[in-house]
Amino acid sequence: MQNIHIKSWLKVEQNFVEIENFQSQIEDSDYIYGAIDLIVDDQELLNKAMWDLVDQLWYYLALGLIEISDGNNFSTHFPDQAILMEFKHVNNNYILISVKAKKLYHGFVEKREFLKCMSQAGIHFFELMEKIVPENVDMYREAIEQLEKIKIVD
Repeated sequence: MQNIHIKSWLKVEQNFVEIENFQSQIEDSDYIYGAIDLIVDDQELLNKAMWDLVDQLWYYLALGLIEISDGNNFSTHFPDQAILMEFKHVNNNYILISVKAKKLYHGFVEKREFLKCMSQAGIHFFELMEKIVPENVDMYREAIEQLEKIKIVD
């Protein structure tokens, strides 16, 4: 089994706070800045240097996870940065993740484990965001419903 580490951060001024420890106010519910750490077997794929509109980024990823679970490849740009993420099936069991930012990050991940970990992390993120930014609850609830549809086949 691969070691997959996922952590969500919210940006407060020039600092990042783990979403679980966030206790500030969001000034503008349309512009929620933050980042996602994604590390697979010590290979960093996403990091805080790639901060963006984090709730929108997670929403894009939620839609992409549906595509991946259906056997399709998926790509998306970050909401407000020139960063491209691509997910390509290598075979039925593995996906190649490529992130084209200032440099290229890439790594192979076992599809089943990746879908499980990412969907759980996404649901956790959106459940916390419902409390932090209740005015966006409709979008967050929709994302949770989509992530809950992902079937992890053993």
